[in-house]
Amino acid sequence: MRLTIVDRISAIPEAAWDALCDEAATPFLRWAWLEALEHSGCVSAETGWRPRHLALWDGERLVAAAPAYLKEDSDGDFSRDWGWADAAARAGIAYYPKLTLTVPFTPCTGRRILTGKGVDRAVAVPALVEAAIELARAAKIPVVGITETAPAGSSYQDWMLMELDETQRALAGPSS
Repeated sequence: MRLTIVDRISAIPEAAWDALCDEAATPFLRWAWLEALEHSGCVSAETGWRPRHLALWDGERLVAAAPAYLKEDSDGDFSRDWGWADAAARAGIAYYPKLTLTVPFTPCTGRRILTGKGVDRAVAVPALVEAAIELARAAKIPVVGITETAPAGSSYQDWMLMELDETQRALAGPSS
């Protein structure tokens, strides 16, 4: 398997990307939507959205991908992480730039990591997440975020409750 990181969606063939979009994928994950955002200039370095799309290839076949962007702020990514960014700033910890796997300007929930038919998500998703983390480490990016992607088999409500529990545990600190 080979990972590529591209700075424009047009570097990935449209048919290959869209072949990863199953019935759970929203229209906002389609190649044409992402390309329109880039082509129109809505998504660009000038607007604070530097594309860093992740693509996992098995030979010539695209087996997994995720729309990804470097951001200097949280505007338009619906991560709702301003509190974390503010707390990090108060503590003198860098929060930006961040690498976010998301769809710009889109509050629609759903998967952000796409996998092809017959591809084991249990293998492909961790591979892409690890690639995102490695990209961040290499570029000294302090935060990697994946917005609005509920674990398989969880409802949105269950996922939010799990996130709340994890946040409360993190804020409570180590148990004695």
